[in-house]
Formats: sequence, C-alpha cells, structure tokens
Amino acid sequence: MASPIILMVEDERLIATLLTMVLQGAGYEVLHAESGAEALRLGRSHQCKMDLLLCDVVLQDGPGPDVALRIGQLNPNLRTVYISGYPLDVLAERGLLTPEMLRSENASYIQKPFRPKELLELVDRIVPKQSNIGTTGTPQAGAMHARSAY
Repeated sequence: MASPIILMVEDERLIATLLTMVLQGAGYEVLHAESGAEALRLGRSHQCKMDLLLCDVVLQDGPGPDVALRIGQLNPNLRTVYISGYPLDVLAERGLLTPEMLRSENASYIQKPFRPKELLELVDRIVPKQSNIGTTGTPQAGAMHARSAY
C-alpha cells in the first residue's frame, strides 16, 4: 500500500530537512520544493497523487497561498497546511493569509516553532494513513479514520 504523499514547500533548508525526517519517520512520502516555482512543477507532475500540501506562507519567490491556489487548481480536493513563523494576525494584516483563506475545510495553519508531535497530530487528522480492509469490508482494528475539522 502506498504512503500518503505530502508536497512540502519550504525555502529554509534546515527546517525542510527536519520536517522531512519527521514526516518520513511517520510513514509519509515527502516531495520537497524550495520555491513556489519548483512546487508548481512538482504539483503538475504529481497532481493526482498528492494527499497534502504543506506550504510556508512567506517564500522568497512569492506568497505561499498564491502557490497553494495554483496547485489547488490542479487538484481541487488537495488539503493545505500553511506554516509560518508569523502569527496569524500579522499575516492577515499583510494580506498574506486572511481568515477567509482558512475558512475552507481544506486549509489549516500551524505557527512555527512547533513540536514534531503537533505537526504529526495535525497531518494525521487531515491525511489519515491508509488502512487494510478486512474480509468483512470493515476497517481493521487500529485503523485511523478522521475528518479534519479545519
């Protein structure tokens, strides 16, 4: 069974490396883009296979929400977790990430710095890992099924 695929857009190499290690350690496949342009290229080539977009709000080549919007046009059901070191009120003041952008059930936000456990809890709620279906057609014990409240 294939691992869920996360497209991570993070331009800070150290943070990207740490997030990749955490997510891969939890069983996710991670595609990493260092820029919005690279994310769009990966988004086009993997559009139907991606389960989640993990996107920094402030990128060197433009706002992360713009990248998320363009990738979302390729995959309308793709869920997005925005990450930033800035608090939400500052992002909203600057017009980078407004409350309206987070009203969709497909969008969430987590502020840096965060603990790996916090990120994994959020990601696991949004992208439940695949479970094996038993012969009765019901999920095996311990299978995780969740719907994000975000």
